[in-house]
Amino acid sequence: MKAVDANGMGQRENKDQVNDDIDISSLEIGPPTLSPSRSVALESEQEKKGDILFEDGKYSEALAIFQVLLEDLDSDEKNIFLCFKGAACYEALEMWKELLEIATEIIEMEIGRPEGYEFGGLALYKIGHLEAAQSIIMKGLRARQMDREHKLLLLERLVEVDEALLLKEKEARTKAEANLQAAEDFANSNPPELGPSWSTQNIFECPICINIMMDPVSLHCGHSGCQKCLQEYYDPSANPVQDKCALCRADIPREQRRNLKVNVTLQAALYVT
Repeated sequence: MKAVDANGMGQRENKDQVNDDIDISSLEIGPPTLSPSRSVALESEQEKKGDILFEDGKYSEALAIFQVLLEDLDSDEKNIFLCFKGAACYEALEMWKELLEIATEIIEMEIGRPEGYEFGGLALYKIGHLEAAQSIIMKGLRARQMDREHKLLLLERLVEVDEALLLKEKEARTKAEANLQAAEDFANSNPPELGPSWSTQNIFECPICINIMMDPVSLHCGHSGCQKCLQEYYDPSANPVQDKCALCRADIPREQRRNLKVNVTLQAALYVT
């Protein structure tokens, strides 16, 4: 017992000696630094502020906060939930192109989540790319991390897109049929001369937009239309890809569909009339 007490006293004496040897005045005390945990806390406060602004309907102000938080992160550290909040702001502000961009980022970050497909499908639908919207929504329905709520949202969006596609096809078919009928009526009427009459107007009408042609392009079958209208009609990224004339349904060669040159003779005739 005495040996133990002796050692204990010895250790205490050494400890006191070490403390006595420290010169406190020689220590350099620098300014306080922002620890990583404090940085995260500040960022969380900013995110909460953005959430409150969004709930109050101040979408532009909320978006500005979320954008700053996202810009401060490296591409490998991006917070997918911050991306969701930014996407919700874009949707509320009807900024469809920006929504499509961030939706693409979300899909690339976590391909198994359905949210990116929801935002992407909505953006494409609003922009007017209905076939692409239909395609991305179908991919979203096959996402691994799917729950009932997201599935219902995607199905509702798919119904909207399908209805819009049917309406678009119906309108195009109605216009094509009306133009075909007008062409047949003109051929049967055999007018003695062309002038500023209904027949001249129908000759120079685009079968797609039903207006006087701008930058007319003549197809392989002999029919013509606006260059811009035909470029959109034969868009190679469309689904399904159109490969026939809107009027006579004749096959249009692929290389012509890709290279729609203006018919300068027809364009000159348009300016004369």
